[in-house]
Amino acid sequence: MDNSITYSIKLASQRSGLTAHVIRIWEKRYAAISPQRTASGRRQYSEGHIERLRLLGQSTRAGHSIGQIAHLSDEQLRSLVEEGSQPAVSPSPTGAPAPLDTVGSSTSSEAIVERCMEAVQRLDSQALEGELRRAALQFDHNSLISHVIEPLMATIGQRWRDGSLRIASEHLASVVVRSFIDTIRSALRVPDDAPHLLVTTPLGQMHELGALFVATLAATEGWRTTYLGSNIAADDIAAAASQQRARVVALSIVYSIDAEVLAEQLHQLRERLGSGAIILAGGAGAAQCRAQLQRINAIYIDGFAQLRPTLSAIRLSAA
Repeated sequence: MDNSITYSIKLASQRSGLTAHVIRIWEKRYAAISPQRTASGRRQYSEGHIERLRLLGQSTRAGHSIGQIAHLSDEQLRSLVEEGSQPAVSPSPTGAPAPLDTVGSSTSSEAIVERCMEAVQRLDSQALEGELRRAALQFDHNSLISHVIEPLMATIGQRWRDGSLRIASEHLASVVVRSFIDTIRSALRVPDDAPHLLVTTPLGQMHELGALFVATLAATEGWRTTYLGSNIAADDIAAAASQQRARVVALSIVYSIDAEVLAEQLHQLRERLGSGAIILAGGAGAAQCRAQLQRINAIYIDGFAQLRPTLSAIRLSAA
């Protein structure tokens, strides 16, 4: 590994899969990594630093607390990651759902998604809901969304786009999945003094499942969530955030019908919220407007795997 080549924190973020915000917090709070500094004080990361960040990210996504693993060596982190990647062969002695499943078995996430797709193609909403309920007994909430529901909806979207799935099937799946996830989210209980996260989609963004996933995942991480639904104007988002005293506003941006309108809405939202508010943004459309997100100092979330460590880092930075 060539450690003579160094990278900025922006490139380290892209290569490690962690947000720059998370990297800074892990460095400041836990000394999990010690980058070099230029004469002007800018952080510089080597290949070794980036590899360590990847290992730390993989370990936290597997459920380990950063506070418990920050002091571990790279070899110890590597062993932790390898242990966590082994397929489960028996249920947990506590009866808790396992985060990973047995590859190739009838209960693997791939097999569950395949059976869900068969139910979708048959327009069998009861069979689809039954598969999701059985999966919920096997997986924890994070794994259920990441390993079953997200791949399922991605597959449905792809097949609809290539013409192999009718729009009626896509709509049926969306209705069932939305109801199922909303039921999980509503049943989650968090302390009254937990930090508050407001989740929505900006004006013109009609697809809300991604936002609903974020609200549910945040609730599993101990955040109180207010879910506004889709297609909300910047002024209304800011007013709701103020009324709820939300620490974070999370936006799901799936596509951009009008890039200028989206850019203006993002600018207005930052202006109404103020410079100190935290804005998170993710989704396929967010990847296409990263320049605008950078201009309003929003944190870009590249997939649900980044959400958990980012929310954790935000809580720590305010503690």
